[in-house]
Amino acid sequence: MRVANFFCISALMSLSRWRIQFRKFKKTLPKGTPEETALASFLESRIRKSPKSKCQSAKRLRKNLVRSQNRDILKRLRSKQRNFVVADNPRLLLFKNRPSYVRDTLSPNYEDRFKSIVWRLKNRSTSEIDLRDFSFARNPKGTLEMIRRLVRLSSTELDVRVNFVDSRCDDVAPYIVLSQIIRTLPPIFSGGVISPEVSAVLESVGLTSALGIGKIQRRKATRPVVMPFKMRSRTPPRQIRDPDFQLKPQAKEDVADAFCDTLNDWLDAYDLELTQQAEMKLVDSINEALDNAERHGVIADRKLAGEWLIAGFSRIFFEDDVPTQIRCSFAIVSVGKSIAETLGTSSPKVRGRIDEYVNQHIKFRQNKGKTALLTTVMALQDGITRLADASDEKRGGVGMMELVDIFADLGDNDDDELQSVFTVLSGNECVRITRPYSVGSENAETHFKELWFNDDNCMSAPPSPDHVFSVPERFAGTILSATFVLDREYLTQSLDDRDDNGS
Repeated sequence: MRVANFFCISALMSLSRWRIQFRKFKKTLPKGTPEETALASFLESRIRKSPKSKCQSAKRLRKNLVRSQNRDILKRLRSKQRNFVVADNPRLLLFKNRPSYVRDTLSPNYEDRFKSIVWRLKNRSTSEIDLRDFSFARNPKGTLEMIRRLVRLSSTELDVRVNFVDSRCDDVAPYIVLSQIIRTLPPIFSGGVISPEVSAVLESVGLTSALGIGKIQRRKATRPVVMPFKMRSRTPPRQIRDPDFQLKPQAKEDVADAFCDTLNDWLDAYDLELTQQAEMKLVDSINEALDNAERHGVIADRKLAGEWLIAGFSRIFFEDDVPTQIRCSFAIVSVGKSIAETLGTSSPKVRGRIDEYVNQHIKFRQNKGKTALLTTVMALQDGITRLADASDEKRGGVGMMELVDIFADLGDNDDDELQSVFTVLSGNECVRITRPYSVGSENAETHFKELWFNDDNCMSAPPSPDHVFSVPERFAGTILSATFVLDREYLTQSLDDRDDNGS
């Protein structure tokens, strides 16, 4: 009992002590300052005050202690004084802006534009943004611009209402990118509307918490049938505690196997499954893509260690309780260098092949940034990797084209509006791989597959500007987005044809 009383008395003394400090602090502010603005300023001043110790570890401990005390203060206020509106969101008052590689690359002047929470409480500026046609498959330029605009609004607004306007969701990639960026922004997104399909996709994939979907009003409608491949991300090496982790399958290998199992679950609706050869190719391609993300995402001065995120889903459509169409999306998002930047450090032999292609298209690369765009096109071809030996021995640089061919083959059908789209967005460069340039052809001399985005599929001809183009905003990393439709009639006919040919 004495121990309990001691802790109660200590808590009361602590609470009364900060109340006295708060009253003294308010006397230094101009008359008429709102209570919540004064509270935010007081909490900021407590964190900002440097401890007397010169030891950096002691300073960090002191700041962490003050932040912990501030959270306790806000918790007490929230339970006892409901008139403090902002006290319901302690994370807002305690938010501290920190550098972010992806965010600051997408909006380079974010640090200069950023306004403190105190300034926002005084001005009370609010905004609303509609995320319409939010898909890298259909609208890569507009989608990246919408994300950039949302980032800019977060630097000055006190409240932002986000509306997911699209009635259908065909691409999970922009939501993965948004979840990666939004965690570096102040928690000012308070609500909005969302369609049943988008809500079902984000909830099933596991993005609702990261995007704050719990605050968004869901429209009353029947929820669609969604089969997810839940989002996974790379675990930094320093967080691995298992001493035998190297003896087990690596994370990327587990991810590739899990996606093959998920894709077979999607095909099971048609009583079909991937062949063993297709599974092996798909696993190898995903492993190479994730391996590239880990190696190319290492930037020492930015403290990046090769981060990637991966997710997917399928949306099943029925007629008389029979599945007739399955719309699928699969995406890999990595943070770090762009594809063109990575190939800038390749071996002289590989660099010579890239320069040969770039120099053939002087007219195409006259505009700024086109050299990097041509380098990205070259990177998609088989045999192009940073290491010359790996290229010669076909140990690398073949995964991307395999991945493109697999999704193009699965999603092939006679409906022009339902064609598979494989989007590669890296830095300012964007490549859309879809009809009529959706499958590479084998070079008779090198036996490598090549896709040059022109009618003759010729290296000497320039690529189509509708499929190969630059985007104004820069993404610090690489986005691989595949959207495709599994059509029962096409897949069944394709399987019958292969059986007849003995393949």
